[in-house]
Amino acid sequence: MEPNYQFFPRTVNDMPQSIRVDLNSKHIIDSHPHLIVVVAKYEARENGFPLNEVFAEMNAFEDALTESLLTKDVYHMGAITGNGSIDHYFAASSLDALETYILTNFDKAYSAKSRHNGSKACFEEFLLPDMYEKNYIYNQMVCMNMQDKGERFENPRDVDFYTYFTTKDQADLYAKHFDEFAHTINIEPQENESILVHLIAEIVPSLPFMNGVTDSIVDLIQEYDGDFDGWGSNIIS
Repeated sequence: MEPNYQFFPRTVNDMPQSIRVDLNSKHIIDSHPHLIVVVAKYEARENGFPLNEVFAEMNAFEDALTESLLTKDVYHMGAITGNGSIDHYFAASSLDALETYILTNFDKAYSAKSRHNGSKACFEEFLLPDMYEKNYIYNQMVCMNMQDKGERFENPRDVDFYTYFTTKDQADLYAKHFDEFAHTINIEPQENESILVHLIAEIVPSLPFMNGVTDSIVDLIQEYDGDFDGWGSNIIS
């Protein structure tokens, strides 16, 4: 099965982290229930991320480690980078001497720890994105697609946001929070009896700005029991 890696940011104890998760790992964690965590240390910048000159070294280590463990029926679920280390998470069908094998054959491995029946909990609790992070992934995909088509993220334009609710009261309360942000707010009953709140705001949809907007939306849909269905924008090249 081909991996489906997605990237998103996270902050832990005021330090930034970069999460990379293979979402297809959900298909193998039941048959590969055991967890291996391999930690690689690196020279870090002040923000905890690697110096530019060590990226190639870390990538080469990961490629060699992942390919070697794959021959032992061990799958890479993802990695967390930050605070001077990259923690790699693997799902294994068996733990036979894997720690010793890794530490003996890979000098960049600072540590290797295993846990019986730990892969599912690790995947779901540490690697899977939460509601905020799912939107970071979506925002990144949309912005990258726009950039590939010539978007420069310099000029404001109308951006549409779509959120659904089960009642009109919920929709009205949610919409009031955007009186200053959106120049147009449409509240529209749908054929399936849900209520759509369609916001239109004139903004520059850069990735950092959109992450902030979707953070606010996620806060509100949790309060008013809504379902955010994403945003869309035309491209200005």
